Amino acid sequence: MNGGVDHADRTRDSLLRVGEEPPLASHLVTPRTFYSHHGIYVGNGRVVHYAGLAHGWRRGPVEEVSLERFAHGHHVRVRHDPPRFARGEVVARARSRLGERSYRVLTNNCEHFCAWALRDESRSAQVEDLYEGISQHIQSFLLLRLDVITRASRASTQHRSFIMNALDRLADFVRGTISATASALGVALIASPCYAVAGAAGGDTAASTSSAPARQRVAASESTAIRPFSYHASQADLDDLRRRILAARLPEKEPVTDHSQGVPLATVQKLAKYWATEYDWRRVEAKLNSYPQFITEIDGLDIHFVHVKSKHPNALPVIVTHGWPGSIIEQLKIVDPLVDPTAYGGTAADAFDVVIPSMPGYGFSGKPTATGWGPERIARAYDVLMKRLGYQRYVAQGGDWGAVIVDLMATQKPAGLIGIHTNMPGVVPPEIDAAAFAGKPAPAGLSAEQKRAYEDLAFTYQNVYYAFYMASRPQSLTALSDSPVGLATFMIDHDPRSLKLIARAFDGEPTGLTRDDVLDNVTLFWLTNTGVSAARLYRENKNSYFSAKNVTLPVAVSVFPDEIVSVPRSWADRAYPKLIHFNRLDKGGHFAAWEQPELFVKELRAGFKSLR
Repeated sequence: MNGGVDHADRTRDSLLRVGEEPPLASHLVTPRTFYSHHGIYVGNGRVVHYAGLAHGWRRGPVEEVSLERFAHGHHVRVRHDPPRFARGEVVARARSRLGERSYRVLTNNCEHFCAWALRDESRSAQVEDLYEGISQHIQSFLLLRLDVITRASRASTQHRSFIMNALDRLADFVRGTISATASALGVALIASPCYAVAGAAGGDTAASTSSAPARQRVAASESTAIRPFSYHASQADLDDLRRRILAARLPEKEPVTDHSQGVPLATVQKLAKYWATEYDWRRVEAKLNSYPQFITEIDGLDIHFVHVKSKHPNALPVIVTHGWPGSIIEQLKIVDPLVDPTAYGGTAADAFDVVIPSMPGYGFSGKPTATGWGPERIARAYDVLMKRLGYQRYVAQGGDWGAVIVDLMATQKPAGLIGIHTNMPGVVPPEIDAAAFAGKPAPAGLSAEQKRAYEDLAFTYQNVYYAFYMASRPQSLTALSDSPVGLATFMIDHDPRSLKLIARAFDGEPTGLTRDDVLDNVTLFWLTNTGVSAARLYRENKNSYFSAKNVTLPVAVSVFPDEIVSVPRSWADRAYPKLIHFNRLDKGGHFAAWEQPELFVKELRAGFKSLR
């Protein structure tokens, strides 16, 4: 992937909204008992930074730096003035500069907080004093990366009891107040070199002399950092993509008149022509970057995700998982209706906070360099992600691979997961699944509905040889990294119904997907060179795609008519003993959120209603 991570655009998007020019958007201070004191004012395209040392409030000279330089970690070394001024005076100055409307106070340097709090048990009292003092002086206290502090405190058995009470009170106080704007600013500051500047200038010497455990805690906090992310493909990559499309060498026309031999030549030609001459990647790139995106390391691998919080109170957190040949592109249509239901026919009580991760090996997530990243490990990682984001109670949704992963999350029963929704339910009785895989006739005793489902399943197993190949020889699919037309052809031939749907789109017929929808997804695979790395998930999988997995958590099921297997209610009741929602839709297929976002959103609202 040659496209760069554009932190500057992400910072501007996060802090300065379109059409809004606040005089000052944020202010950051450190409690006076800690090591250093930093103030950041953001507004009118400029960053004003001042810094001081501990042992009271000590103000340094104010200097300015552009947002672009700030976003890339460029900070100003400042001299420090000796005059002290009280906490109340700092707050008064901040309010005067910012105005009541945009006044915020943030803690900084969570790693230093951890080291300081854990070094001496007597300091637990100062943590309590911090909570009490700040609560008297500020309107909103945004504690960023509280999960880092919590994990550090729990890792120390010696000091745990002294500081956990304070941390719990802080968590209760800030829950629901962390905004995407403050989060983006805080993460950039915590990762910035300005803290090292302050420490080197003469901060608390006890803090700067780290023991090995302290260094380990800092390393752990760095690995759990949540880093803002955006993507801007280089023009060179886009030009190369167009050149390769135009230079594609295609095979002869198929000798049949249907799709029985795969993607018809005519469809490939129409796709390639539109892709090379009319398609605009920048359109979906801008759409993707309009949402807050982040990367965090989990179990040694970078996980990319979209995280959009609702403006409505008591929004239900949901993690939505895509499949193959999908990506986060599939779910972009459902984000706004889920987080802002009042603008899309719902009520405030329908609101969700939405988290959409890219699976390992897909999109902007890391590519595993060793075996072991199967669906079970992804399921565990996604619970870690939700906890790291501060969610102690959440639901999960998935289709295709996402359906397998949410089923496994439910079998793992992590604390906080209260239910799942699936649009490809794993409900087939194991003995029936085995018979269908072997191509045997339908077992005796099935109802008419169950027999239709069995026939769907047997047909599916006879038409997913792409999956068998990826499961056996993914590295041999090298051509997917070399030919964009070959990659697109391989990806759109997922199942017969989806292929017909996509072919109609390139024929100009109105369907659930447009030409741009299809090429947005394929282009993301191409630009990130994830055709092969995504295929490896099939090799890692040891689970049945469709059979029951002993799920005992509450489950909501939506059955779309063109799904590869249309399961009967009787199987769902048996596989999911706590089935809280089951509905058959009148249109939609395997890529339900992508094809029918309005219906899909209604299903999530209805399916999770009883769990709110």
